[in-house]
Amino acid sequence: MTAKARSQAGNKQLPWRMAAIIFVVLILLDLSSGCGRFLLKRYELYVTGPFDTVTTALIVADSQENFDHYRDIIESELWRYHHLYNIYNDSPDGTNLKTVNDRAGGPVDCSAELCDLVVYGVDVYDRTAGRVNIAMGSVLKLWHDARMTANLSPDEAHLPEQEVLAKAAAHISIRDVIVDCEAGTVELSDPAMSLDVGAIAKGFAVERIAVKLEAEGLCSGVLDVGGNVRSIGLNQVTGKPWRIGIRNPDNSPAVELLDKVNVTGQSVVTSGNYERSFKFNGILHSHIIDPDTLCPANFHDAVTVIAPDSATADSLSTALMLMSVDDGNELLKAFQGCEAMWVTDGDCQVSSGFRVHRTKSQG
Repeated sequence: MTAKARSQAGNKQLPWRMAAIIFVVLILLDLSSGCGRFLLKRYELYVTGPFDTVTTALIVADSQENFDHYRDIIESELWRYHHLYNIYNDSPDGTNLKTVNDRAGGPVDCSAELCDLVVYGVDVYDRTAGRVNIAMGSVLKLWHDARMTANLSPDEAHLPEQEVLAKAAAHISIRDVIVDCEAGTVELSDPAMSLDVGAIAKGFAVERIAVKLEAEGLCSGVLDVGGNVRSIGLNQVTGKPWRIGIRNPDNSPAVELLDKVNVTGQSVVTSGNYERSFKFNGILHSHIIDPDTLCPANFHDAVTVIAPDSATADSLSTALMLMSVDDGNELLKAFQGCEAMWVTDGDCQVSSGFRVHRTKSQG
């Protein structure tokens, strides 16, 4: 059966030096009842580079050999997806999203994993009523270039002109993205459009890596790819859920964490206006662009989403940054098993089911 979809995309990648790790994984080790009972040990690994950020992982395994196996999977898969979903650089392995953008106007032979990502992006557009649009590449590039200029050459800082943004927005129709899964092709029917999958790519990749680790026998661990957190099973060292800390978006040293949540096999992702931002005339401009205004969104400082999978958490956290709390709660009804916390001018609001995940101690 042929699956066809048309979509538009916006990809966001950040220099790792500017990346902010949004989550702190708080593991309370109970060595007497945990390791002694299960003969398991907690291992840690760090990877710098893939998705232009820092990845940390906690792996619970019964031997160094098994940990090494999981570590090799994580490192190799992170780099593979990084190259595959990159819109700025060609992949050493062949066709990637940059190839699709470079060849806009005709079909491009793509791997199943590349087709799957774009199909997912089209689906997210429909599920979020256009809030997350992977076809906004032409608009997002203007803001990306403005941000890079402001951060690297402050004297040359500027904002994209509204007229230029409007011209770019004429080439962001999601219906001009056509995916033929049977033929294995992705086509941008508008030669002037480009994909930007920054709102979905990292979460999509993290989820697939976690599923592969589970298939390889990993029963307990946490992946944190630049703040995109995916837990696997329980913390088998303690026999309890994994405890994830949610960072305060105002970077206050007095209150580093706003909250702590317990998750088992779920993902926790935050989108915030403090990441990949820049200042112009004293005003902070976020990397999250409102498709209605074509300018940075200013609804919230940060939104954290708990979801059954990392791809959903990643895309939904962006979508909720682009609407009011009331509209966000309404959207959440269409995403089963998902909860959210909004931070706006220091005020926190949560969806009704979010409280279930909160740890008993907030200290």
